[in-house]
Amino acid sequence: MAETTHEEPRGKRYWVWVGVVALGLLAAGSGFVFKLTEFIKVVKTGEAEGFAVVPVVTYFCVTAGFVCLFIWNYLRGGFHDVERPKYDMLERHEEIDRHDLAAARPPDRT
Repeated sequence: MAETTHEEPRGKRYWVWVGVVALGLLAAGSGFVFKLTEFIKVVKTGEAEGFAVVPVVTYFCVTAGFVCLFIWNYLRGGFHDVERPKYDMLERHEEIDRHDLAAARPPDRT
């Protein structure tokens, strides 16, 4: 007996996923911007006395690095085929296994 499944069109699921991600990023981004403005206000008033300046600057440097890596990978096409790396890894693993097997065989003496 053939099993039938009802699937939504791929395009509709894609846009739902994009919308959920956009809402999540909007919520996280607005919370970040709020905390950042509060931090700037505290630093300007002098109440912070520099206790959090170094960790925040470090955080921004690390974040800038991740943003640069993301942009670099995006421009290189790293998100075009996200399934390909796992197949590449499996192919390399098989190649290494063949190489190890060939190296483990004793030489043929005829």
